[in-house]
Amino acid sequence: MCRSAKDLAFYLQLDLDHEPKDVVEVGVGNSGAALRAILKAKPRSLHARELSEKNRKRLEKEFAKEVESGVMTISGSATPRPLPLDDASVDIIYGLHGLHCMESFSVVHAEMLRLLRPGGKLVWACGSYGPEGEGGSRVLAGAMRAAGFVDVKIDVTRLQGAARWTPVVGAKAR
Repeated sequence: MCRSAKDLAFYLQLDLDHEPKDVVEVGVGNSGAALRAILKAKPRSLHARELSEKNRKRLEKEFAKEVESGVMTISGSATPRPLPLDDASVDIIYGLHGLHCMESFSVVHAEMLRLLRPGGKLVWACGSYGPEGEGGSRVLAGAMRAAGFVDVKIDVTRLQGAARWTPVVGAKAR
């Protein structure tokens, strides 16, 4: 496992250690590192959302066993749509990639609030490029508060190899 994946796995473990959870990862990307880390923590369910058809097909092959067993689902499309999940059905949502693809924080955050159970957590990874660059974590934290998330905090920036990301964490009110 690469150094950045180990760092990510440690962070995810903090959230997933205590009991099985229903988890969503938005913007999986092409590596699948976060999905592997989440699966090691044995979630009750895992839904992966990836907009890139090329990445989605690769992920479907790589995680075919998990999809076939029903532990994991993978979805996505070229146009933003609600996730195919029930209201208040998710404990934790990770957005570890893809903030730079968003057209509207308010639309995305409304969907995240719809999915999360009361007390559920949203963890966005704010990278060091594009709109996620310098000051991006403060902008993101403000957008989360404006959307209705509570206990929003900017966590410690993670520095591993070439990866630099800052978790911005908030919860749905109970």
